[in-house]
Amino acid sequence: KEANSKLQQEMSSLRLKCDELKRDRADAFNELKQVRAKHERDLSQMRHQLDGECAARSAAEKKLQEMRQHLEELEQVNAAEWGKCERLETEKMALERETRKYKIQVEELETTLSRKNRQIKATFDSDMRSLQNEVHDKT
Repeated sequence: KEANSKLQQEMSSLRLKCDELKRDRADAFNELKQVRAKHERDLSQMRHQLDGECAARSAAEKKLQEMRQHLEELEQVNAAEWGKCERLETEKMALERETRKYKIQVEELETTLSRKNRQIKATFDSDMRSLQNEVHDKT
């Protein structure tokens, strides 16, 4: 009897342990469900953030590409303008040389004209004196 009583006591103790283990298992299972649910929420949130970051990065890369293309266009325009500026500078220098040449020619012509005017005036004065002398002699 004592062995039977001892076995029943042991069986009762094992049932309590079994019930306790079932509760612990249920608690662990519930905790696992909560951890999984939190993990799923966190993953969903991270996916959403990554999607937003990918979209922002994609938009930034597109904008960067547009800006690079615009920069290339501006560089081409700039190169064309520099070429035009250099051509105009060359033309300006050629025109300045030509202007200096014409100024020298004008100065030479003015000098020649001045000399000829003096010669004509001298000839005119001489002829005038001769005519005056002739008129004076005839009178």
